[in-house]
This record gives sequence, C-alpha cells and structure tokens, in this order.
Amino acid sequence: MIHIVVILMAAVCYSSAVFLACQWYVPLIRNAFQKPIERQILRATEIGFVEDNLRNTTFALEVLSIIVLSWLAYVYMGFVLSLAVFAIVLHLRSLIFSWMIESRERLLRSQTLGFTTGIMGLTRGGLNLSQAFETIATETAKPLGNLVIRIANDHRRGRPLAEAIDAVRVQLRLDSFSLLVTSITCALKQGSSLEASLLGVQESLEHRDHAERLLYSKTSSARATILILSGTTPGFFLLFWFMMPNSINLIFQTEAGKKLVAAVLLLMYGGIAWSRQLLNIK
Repeated sequence: MIHIVVILMAAVCYSSAVFLACQWYVPLIRNAFQKPIERQILRATEIGFVEDNLRNTTFALEVLSIIVLSWLAYVYMGFVLSLAVFAIVLHLRSLIFSWMIESRERLLRSQTLGFTTGIMGLTRGGLNLSQAFETIATETAKPLGNLVIRIANDHRRGRPLAEAIDAVRVQLRLDSFSLLVTSITCALKQGSSLEASLLGVQESLEHRDHAERLLYSKTSSARATILILSGTTPGFFLLFWFMMPNSINLIFQTEAGKKLVAAVLLLMYGGIAWSRQLLNIK
C-alpha cells in the first residue's frame, strides 16, 4: 500500500513538473520562433493582407505540422530526423510569407505605374488633383485601389489631400509609391508644375519596371534550375521507395540512416534557402 502511494505521489509530482515546464518553456520557445513571423505579418498587413486570415493560416499550419510530425516520428523517424523536419517546416513558413510579400509588393509597384499614368491623363484633361483622385479611385485595381479609395474618402471628409496621401505612404512604405507622393506633395506645397512632376515619376517608374522585368527574365533559368535540383533528392527517394520499399524502410529503421536523412534534408533545404537569397536582388 505504501509503495502504491509513493508511486502515485511520484507520478503526480512528475506530471506537475512537466506541466509547469511546458507552461513556462513552450511559450518562450514558440515566441522565439514566432518573432520573424510577426514581423512578416506586420509587413503583410501594411500592404493589404488581412491579419486575421494570416494568423489563422499560420496556426493551422502549426497544428497540422505538429500532428503529422508526431505521427511520422512515432512510425518512421527518431528524435534527430523529427527535429530536422520540424525546423524545416518552421522556416518554410517564413519563406512562404516572404514570397507572398514580394509578390504583393511587385504588384503594387506595377499598379503604381498605371495609377500615375491615369492621374497624369486626368490632370491633362483639365481636372485638378482632388477631382482626379475622386475619378480614378474606383477604377484602380486592388490592392492599390483600396488605398486610393481611402485617400479619396479622407479628403472628402475634410482632410487635406497632401496629408491623406502622406498617411498612406507612411503605412505602405513602398519606394515607388513614396516617390509619387513626394512629387505630388512638393508640387502642392511649392506650386510647381504637377504635370512635369508626374511625368518625371512616370519615366522613373517605367525605367524601374523595365529593369525589374529584365532582371527577372535573366534569373528565371536559375530559379528553374533551383526548383529542379530541389526536387531531385525527394524524387529519387520516392522512386526507390516504389521500386524497393523494403530497402528504403531499412534507412528509417536504423539510427545512422535517420541521421543521414536528416543531414541530407538540412543540406538540401539550406542550399535552396541560400540560393534564393543569392537570386533575391533588390
């Protein structure tokens, strides 16, 4: 009887210690991994993404990855391989957010060029800047159109146009839009020619857009090569698994095989991330 009580007390103490440790350490670990994601979520919301959707997607990815990795760790993988795959999954979220942000910023730069051309055409037609913003607000494609509508609504409520435009510039933090806002603000404050300022902005944005398209076309073959090489190793594993499933299963039944697979995955993923950084020319 005494032994049973001692065992129960020891089990309760151990369970309590594990629970308290998880309550203390797990949030700290998660916050350490979450800091880069938080910065990316903040940047994504600035350029038009919905924060709640991003957080729900992130949480769903975390839960799904933990469930899948727990099952794989129980069936196939040991501690080292599970840890390697979990680290890759965590960093993969950051790469996905980076790709989303870069795609949206590229779209906004392209829309800023079209918006500048439209504003210049309307001002040449005899409209002042306020009327041009009112006219083009509903014609500008999203996501830039939402910001233009916000500027028009703020100005309609009595806010000065220069102040409304500058508020969007501070939120967006996009170089092409900042150039446009700076030119418009200088023209409004100094009384200079708005048409000449917009023409200079249009030419600058056209040169940048041409350079960006040229750079993307020159690096497209390298990006395709990275994608092909990154799929080669998993492809070989799948091919050998279909041809000789018993031989591949032996890899996951030995500690040396699991460590080898973990090293291969880390080297492959590290090479992909490094290559992506090299091709990410600003």
